Amino acid sequence: MTTGSHLHFGLKEVDNTGRTVNWNNGYNGAIDPAPFFNQAYDGTPIGNKDWDRSRAYHRYYRGRPKGGYYNELKVLPYLIRRLKRLPNNEEINAIVYGGWDIEAVENPAMYENWSQLKKYDEYLKGEKPFN
Repeated sequence: MTTGSHLHFGLKEVDNTGRTVNWNNGYNGAIDPAPFFNQAYDGTPIGNKDWDRSRAYHRYYRGRPKGGYYNELKVLPYLIRRLKRLPNNEEINAIVYGGWDIEAVENPAMYENWSQLKKYDEYLKGEKPFN
Protein backbone atom coordinates (compact mmCIF):
# COMPACT_ATOMS: atom_id res chain seq x y z
CA MET A 1 0.00 0.00 0.00
CA THR A 2 1.23 3.51 -0.74
CA THR A 3 0.07 7.00 0.22
CA GLY A 4 0.61 8.54 -3.19
CA SER A 5 2.91 8.98 -6.14
CA HIS A 6 6.47 7.89 -5.55
CA LEU A 7 9.56 6.81 -7.42
CA HIS A 8 11.40 3.50 -7.39
CA PHE A 9 14.98 4.22 -8.42
CA GLY A 10 17.63 1.66 -9.24
CA LEU A 11 20.73 1.02 -11.31
CA LYS A 12 21.80 -2.06 -13.21
CA GLU A 13 24.98 -2.59 -15.14
CA VAL A 14 24.39 -3.78 -18.70
CA ASP A 15 26.62 -5.13 -21.44
CA ASN A 16 26.90 -3.78 -25.00
CA THR A 17 23.70 -5.58 -26.00
CA GLY A 18 21.66 -4.10 -23.14
CA ARG A 19 21.51 -7.30 -21.09
CA THR A 20 21.86 -7.02 -17.33
CA VAL A 21 25.28 -8.05 -15.99
CA ASN A 22 25.45 -10.07 -12.75
CA TRP A 23 21.76 -10.99 -12.89
CA ASN A 24 22.35 -13.62 -10.17
CA ASN A 25 23.81 -11.21 -7.56
CA GLY A 26 20.72 -11.67 -5.35
CA TYR A 27 19.19 -8.38 -6.50
CA ASN A 28 18.42 -9.30 -10.13
CA GLY A 29 21.48 -7.35 -11.21
CA ALA A 30 20.66 -4.15 -9.30
CA ILE A 31 23.64 -2.31 -7.78
CA ASP A 32 23.98 0.23 -4.97
CA PRO A 33 23.48 3.74 -6.45
CA ALA A 34 25.16 5.63 -3.56
CA PRO A 35 28.69 5.68 -5.10
CA PHE A 36 27.29 7.52 -8.13
CA PHE A 37 25.89 10.39 -6.06
CA ASN A 38 29.10 12.28 -5.38
CA GLN A 39 28.00 15.91 -5.84
CA ALA A 40 25.38 18.17 -4.29
CA TYR A 41 22.86 20.01 -6.48
CA ASP A 42 25.42 22.78 -7.13
CA GLY A 43 28.38 20.52 -7.93
CA THR A 44 29.91 20.61 -4.44
CA PRO A 45 31.59 17.25 -3.75
CA ILE A 46 29.80 15.16 -1.11
CA GLY A 47 30.51 11.88 0.61
CA ASN A 48 28.57 8.79 -0.40
CA LYS A 49 26.88 8.70 3.01
CA ASP A 50 25.41 12.18 2.45
CA TRP A 51 23.89 11.75 -1.02
CA ASP A 52 20.29 11.62 0.22
CA ARG A 53 20.44 14.74 2.38
CA SER A 54 18.51 17.88 1.45
CA ARG A 55 19.84 21.11 -0.01
CA ALA A 56 19.43 22.68 3.45
CA TYR A 57 22.14 20.30 4.67
CA HIS A 58 24.55 20.66 1.75
CA ARG A 59 23.97 24.30 0.89
CA TYR A 60 24.64 25.84 4.28
CA TYR A 61 26.98 23.48 6.10
CA ARG A 62 29.67 23.74 3.45
CA GLY A 63 31.23 27.19 3.65
CA ARG A 64 29.36 28.65 6.61
CA PRO A 65 29.51 32.46 6.34
CA LYS A 66 31.62 34.43 8.80
CA GLY A 67 29.71 34.72 12.06
CA GLY A 68 27.31 31.95 11.01
CA TYR A 69 28.10 29.66 13.91
CA TYR A 70 27.43 32.49 16.37
CA ASN A 71 24.07 33.15 14.69
CA GLU A 72 23.17 29.48 14.99
CA LEU A 73 23.96 29.50 18.70
CA LYS A 74 21.92 32.69 19.20
CA VAL A 75 18.78 31.20 17.69
CA LEU A 76 19.12 27.75 19.29
CA PRO A 77 17.47 28.52 22.69
CA TYR A 78 14.47 30.05 20.91
CA LEU A 79 14.11 27.03 18.62
CA ILE A 80 14.30 24.62 21.54
CA ARG A 81 11.54 26.54 23.35
CA ARG A 82 9.31 26.64 20.28
CA LEU A 83 9.87 23.10 19.06
CA LYS A 84 10.06 21.62 22.58
CA ARG A 85 12.99 19.56 21.36
CA LEU A 86 16.50 20.02 20.00
CA PRO A 87 16.27 21.05 16.31
CA ASN A 88 18.32 19.15 13.75
CA ASN A 89 20.99 20.78 11.56
CA GLU A 90 18.65 20.97 8.60
CA GLU A 91 16.06 22.97 10.58
CA ILE A 92 18.67 25.33 12.03
CA ASN A 93 20.15 25.91 8.58
CA ALA A 94 16.78 26.65 6.97
CA ILE A 95 15.98 29.27 9.63
CA VAL A 96 19.40 30.91 10.03
CA TYR A 97 20.61 30.84 6.41
CA GLY A 98 17.52 30.09 4.35
CA GLY A 99 15.38 32.88 5.79
CA TRP A 100 12.51 30.56 6.75
CA ASP A 101 10.32 31.29 9.77
CA ILE A 102 9.77 28.67 12.43
CA GLU A 103 6.11 28.22 11.44
CA ALA A 104 7.16 27.02 7.99
CA VAL A 105 9.79 24.70 9.46
CA GLU A 106 7.24 23.24 11.89
CA ASN A 107 4.70 22.64 9.11
CA PRO A 108 5.16 19.16 7.56
CA ALA A 109 3.49 20.35 4.34
CA MET A 110 6.28 22.92 3.84
CA TYR A 111 9.20 20.49 4.26
CA GLU A 112 9.79 20.06 0.52
CA ASN A 113 10.05 23.85 0.20
CA TRP A 114 12.20 24.88 3.17
CA SER A 115 14.52 21.87 2.89
CA GLN A 116 15.32 22.64 -0.75
CA LEU A 117 14.90 26.40 -1.33
CA LYS A 118 15.89 29.70 0.25
CA LYS A 119 12.74 31.63 1.12
CA TYR A 120 13.44 35.05 -0.42
CA ASP A 121 15.91 34.21 -3.18
CA GLU A 122 14.03 31.23 -4.58
CA TYR A 123 10.68 30.26 -3.05
CA LEU A 124 9.00 33.69 -3.15
CA LYS A 125 10.29 34.21 -6.69
CA GLY A 126 8.41 31.10 -7.82
CA GLU A 127 11.16 28.49 -7.97
CA LYS A 128 9.96 24.94 -7.34
CA PRO A 129 11.84 22.23 -5.44
CA PHE A 130 13.60 19.63 -7.59
CA ASN A 131 13.45 21.68 -10.82
